Amino acid sequence: MTNGLSQRQGSSPYVVRPSPAKDLAVTKLQEPVGTKYDPSPNDLDTKLLRIKLGKNYDTEYMSIRKPYDYNSNGTVRFPFKRNRKGRLVPIGDIPKSIKKLQYGAIAMPDGSKLRTRLSPKLRRKLVQFLWAYTSCPVYEKWRDLGIRFWPRWLKEGHCQSERSCSIPPGMTCKPSEAEYKVILRWHCQDWEKAKKCRWIPIRHPVITACACDCQHYDESQD
Repeated sequence: MTNGLSQRQGSSPYVVRPSPAKDLAVTKLQEPVGTKYDPSPNDLDTKLLRIKLGKNYDTEYMSIRKPYDYNSNGTVRFPFKRNRKGRLVPIGDIPKSIKKLQYGAIAMPDGSKLRTRLSPKLRRKLVQFLWAYTSCPVYEKWRDLGIRFWPRWLKEGHCQSERSCSIPPGMTCKPSEAEYKVILRWHCQDWEKAKKCRWIPIRHPVITACACDCQHYDESQD
């Protein structure tokens, strides 16, 4: 479950492939259709529901009403930011897998080494390029779960898989880490008659990190 770069022994020195991430699928919540299954206004007492949820209420990922910072396009969590000149600069520590790459020389197939003679400035730019190219940002977006969930607004994470994140291409960004958030779900023991209904706690996964992973083979493409 790492997002590091790997150089396989005996492979081309120009191969930069982040280590694969484990598959992490987040399924969509399924609910029966019809307003008769919805909680009544008396069942939506905010004070009582806050007490019932207790310390599990997370203001960073949950909201009782439509968040003030709601953006239909969502926001991006990326390990880079723009400085005063508008240039992207990295945030945090350089990944160990990028830091330990041999930038001063390239190992040749016959065992010899080809010196690159990179200047400190060019090496720094190369490190930042590899860091940015192989990084997998998390796209966060507020989602309205509906009246049968409390809080009904939950911030979810998604991974972009439109482009490859490895050199040469072949791997894409996929979910690698998730946190389980406890929310309340309106549940009826008898769904047909909508009787014996109450709020029950459920654990819902929220993607918090994305990492490079191999594309799975799709037999339907044959």
